[in-house]
Amino acid sequence: MDDCFVNFDDTRARYALDAIANWDESIQTIVLSCHWRVVQILAELAPSTRVIHLERETTTTAGELSRDMAIGI
Repeated sequence: MDDCFVNFDDTRARYALDAIANWDESIQTIVLSCHWRVVQILAELAPSTRVIHLERETTTTAGELSRDMAIGI
């Protein structure tokens, strides 16, 4: 999915991400987004979601990235 949330308001994005986070683990899902709010919502709904941050060239979790960004790391 390539930025399928771009035209969603926060409520719709949250519902969609919640549905995706609850898909069967046997389904590989890749979500591409440049919107910080997607990571923030995932940090609340599924904090262990793996995130590849291209700018930082790191792999982390949504929860860790959200925390790091909030404290300015």
